[in-house]
Amino acid sequence: MKIVKLDLFSLFNAYYRVMDKAQLPGWDSGLAVEAQRRLKQLDWFLLEVQSREVEIARTGLDNARKYGELIEEVQLLTEAFYYFAFRAMKMLQLLPNLPDLPALKGFDAIGVRVVRNQLIEHPDFPSRGFQMGAERGPVLGLRFDSDPKEPQDSGLYANAVEFREKLLPRLLPYLALDPGPAAGP
Repeated sequence: MKIVKLDLFSLFNAYYRVMDKAQLPGWDSGLAVEAQRRLKQLDWFLLEVQSREVEIARTGLDNARKYGELIEEVQLLTEAFYYFAFRAMKMLQLLPNLPDLPALKGFDAIGVRVVRNQLIEHPDFPSRGFQMGAERGPVLGLRFDSDPKEPQDSGLYANAVEFREKLLPRLLPYLALDPGPAAGP
């Protein structure tokens, strides 16, 4: 099993230190600290889901009660990931950028946004549960053949990777300007 992590906490620290030193208009260190905390929490959710998937495989259907509890925990953790990821995305969009460096304002992880908005928060049809998605992770919003085909969940891990891949190029340029850990939060 491949471990899926965002691993953006340290990279965001570099962004934080650069921006905190620059003190541009619109810089909100409190908002940045909360965004940083959310990024760390997203990795925790991902690791907890993966840990429970391993436990589900070990438990099997022999212990139906334990199996059912683990499935419910995976669903809860998966939904929580999407709420926290959406919140992190919205906070990141409010943070400023240095001139000539990528802006966080346009950061949009489409998979996270679609699942949170259309499958969890404002679904057009009743929730049909979820399924374990193997390599792509748990999938929310199962459908009957008569249900609309859109929106669809690509899976927790696929959406987490998209989140990371869309944010990385916006944060990486700040590494070259990073004054170092002494100035961090």
